[in-house]
Amino acid sequence: VFDITFFFFVIVILLAIIQGLIIDAFGELRDQQEQVKEDMETKCFICGIGSDYFDTTPHGFETHTLEEHNLANYMFFLMYLINKDETEHTGQ
Repeated sequence: VFDITFFFFVIVILLAIIQGLIIDAFGELRDQQEQVKEDMETKCFICGIGSDYFDTTPHGFETHTLEEHNLANYMFFLMYLINKDETEHTGQ
């Protein structure tokens, strides 16, 4: 009876520890994802300047991120460079 009770409690404790580690890992991933989302909404991805600075300028943060530093334009340029023949990479 003692052996069965001992193994039962050991298994329950080990399962609780493993479950705690898993929950903690997913919580940390969620926190990191929320931080990235917050940064994308409050900072320019290209220059890293915060939206509080651009709110004091006439054109604002949205104009800066949608027109001046549009992420899609940088992605298109990157794809252009990837698809361009390496012999044409002259810098001119």
